[in-house]
This record gives sequence, C-alpha cells and structure tokens, in this order.
Amino acid sequence: MDHYHSLIWPTIGFSKLVDRDTILAKILPCVQALSTDNSQHVRAALGNHISGLAPLLGKEATIDHLLPLFLQLLKDDFPDVRLNIISKLELVNDGTFAVWLPIANPNGEQ
Repeated sequence: MDHYHSLIWPTIGFSKLVDRDTILAKILPCVQALSTDNSQHVRAALGNHISGLAPLLGKEATIDHLLPLFLQLLKDDFPDVRLNIISKLELVNDGTFAVWLPIANPNGEQ
C-alpha cells in the first residue's frame, strides 16, 4: 500500500504550491476520481491525505467540495478506507474553523 501513498501524496502536497482556484479546477477533479477508484488501496491512501486540502481551500470550499468526499469515504465498504479518513479528520481543523461531520450513530440518530 505504500506505493499508493507515494502516488497520492505528491498530488496533495503539490497543492501547497498553487493557488486555491487551481486546486479547485485542476486537483480536486483528480481527487474526486481517486475517491471512486476501484482499488480500496487507492481510496485508503486518499483517505490518509485528503484532509490536507482543507486548510488550503478554506471553510466554504471544504464544506462544498471536500465534505461530500469525506462522507463518501466514511461509507466505504473497506475498513482501512474508513479508518484512514477518521484518523485524519482532526487535520480538517486548521485552527480557524472546524467542519462538523453529520455522522449517524448506529441507532440512526444524528
């Protein structure tokens, strides 16, 4: 699985070098495609790194663009994907905002 991390991290890391509009126009579509990749290893690697985009995008763009991806990955059939996204959610809070995820509990309540 380290191979997949080495492919995804440069994409997310590269985002620090470009402006927000470029991230939204060029990088986010790739991230969206990776979130539905057939390989659970790719989705797990993405879950490990996707939260790094939140501070770069800001609160509104994170809510509009990343939150749906977080929720999608949290519903993944494979536990490694879910675990990776959950373990990195604290990174969504960059010190200026927090995105609260509406995760239903097992009883169906939110």
